[in-house]
Amino acid sequence: MKTILDLLDKLGGVPTWVYVVFLILAILGIVYAFVKKSLMPIFYRAIKVRDDIRSINELRTRQLEIVAQSAAEDQKLAREIRELKDDMNMLHDKIDGIADALQNLSQKEEQEGMSRAQDRLLEMYMKYGLNNESGSWGRYESEVFFNTLNSYTAHSGNSFIVDQVVPVMKLLNVVDD
Repeated sequence: MKTILDLLDKLGGVPTWVYVVFLILAILGIVYAFVKKSLMPIFYRAIKVRDDIRSINELRTRQLEIVAQSAAEDQKLAREIRELKDDMNMLHDKIDGIADALQNLSQKEEQEGMSRAQDRLLEMYMKYGLNNESGSWGRYESEVFFNTLNSYTAHSGNSFIVDQVVPVMKLLNVVDD
């Protein structure tokens, strides 16, 4: 260092401290250039990593919030699905009840239809088959009787009417009215 100062003294009348200041500034410039070239990229990378970590943490927090909301929605949907299934089961039970009632009504109606047809056939048998001295009846009455007989057998009617009444009614002569 002493040789540099001696050299500077020989160069001119500038005070030594000015040279020292310039020397320090030159050394600081070299240090700055070194820091800027080698340490600043590391510093900027560290800042970027810090920001990336902060962003990742924010994303993770948001993800946890979304997962919690999703779980709540899943529970809500599961509850609504259970309620809908319960409602559907109740509806199925009501529909089954209505179907049973309709079937019972249909059976009752069929039974009543058979009973009405049987009554009408017996009534015609009493009028034309038993109490008919001429042994004949009109075409209209014959058609009504056999149409009623078809309705009776369609309603599963087969008993005394088929075995006893029909043979007698077939023996009657049909006359035009």
